[in-house]
Amino acid sequence: GELMKEAERHCEAQRERAECLMEEKGNAIAEKESLMQQKREDMERHEFELKEMKLNVEKFKQESDRLAQEIQELTGDAPVRLTDDSASSLQRSAPSPVPSDSHKRGASTTAGGGKLETAPSSGNLPAIPLEGVAPLEAAAAGVLSAADQAAVAQRTEEALNDLQAQLGDLELPEAAREIFRRREEAWQGERARQEGALKQQHAAQLAGVRADLEKRLSEIETQRNRLTMDLSSRVEKVAELETIIEKSRGNSEEAEKAMAVKQRQHMKSLQQRLEQLVAVHRQLLRKFASQELENSDFRKKMVLRDERIKQLETNAKILAANMREQANRHVTELTKLRDQMAVLREDQLQAKQAEARMFEGGGMMHTM
Repeated sequence: GELMKEAERHCEAQRERAECLMEEKGNAIAEKESLMQQKREDMERHEFELKEMKLNVEKFKQESDRLAQEIQELTGDAPVRLTDDSASSLQRSAPSPVPSDSHKRGASTTAGGGKLETAPSSGNLPAIPLEGVAPLEAAAAGVLSAADQAAVAQRTEEALNDLQAQLGDLELPEAAREIFRRREEAWQGERARQEGALKQQHAAQLAGVRADLEKRLSEIETQRNRLTMDLSSRVEKVAELETIIEKSRGNSEEAEKAMAVKQRQHMKSLQQRLEQLVAVHRQLLRKFASQELENSDFRKKMVLRDERIKQLETNAKILAANMREQANRHVTELTKLRDQMAVLREDQLQAKQAEARMFEGGGMMHTM
């Protein structure tokens, strides 16, 4: 019994030791998996940051291209907007002199009493082309470009040339021609003055536009420099992240190699311990099997002994009962014998007494 208990305690201790070793192995594997998961998460985070940096670089490149396109658009031909004063001056300079000159020309001819007394009403003067009125109205609206202004000036010049040609074809007196010449000189002077004022206004507007453009270009240049610096810093940061990723990959590979070596050593030691435990367990199993066989033999012997003891007890009980019965029979027989002997003794005593009486009676008879 003590040997079996010792063997059971030893088996239990070995089982607990094996469970502890298996638990340590599971903990080591879980720790390795957690480290690998952490490494993978770090790699994914660095790759995500690298992708984000690349997207930011592409965004900055697109912003730089857009700014360059805006600069190109600003440096190209831009529409020039006119003020109300310049538009009204153009409107006064272009269409108004011609009808006023023709009206005064008609009035002067009537005053001279010549051939042109009925000229305005008879229709001898041809209609003056007023093709420049619509562009001048557009100029008054403030939306004329430089090309439209040149077209307006060309049309006005053509209208004046046609008017001069038509006036040259007419037979006018010298006074009318002088009036027309003075009117034309006054109109040309007014036109030159208005053109000078318009040129000054255009120059002022152009200077303002150039100042705004230079200011915008300086702002764009500063923004471009800032974006370039930001882009260079981002590129440097991306390069640093790439180097960090490469280093982390190298470190992770070295760590994996070191972990693999440690894991192999640990697994080798665990395997050796497991083999030792298996050998000890087999020895214990063999001992336990032999002890089980011995115990089974002992149990069988004990069972046979118990059965023999029970049988002997039953036999003893039977014998005791028989002995008691025999003793009781002997006692009854002895009592019967005692009674018989007592009766016999009484009979013998009575016989002796009778004989004695008989002897006494015979003696008396002899004596008589």
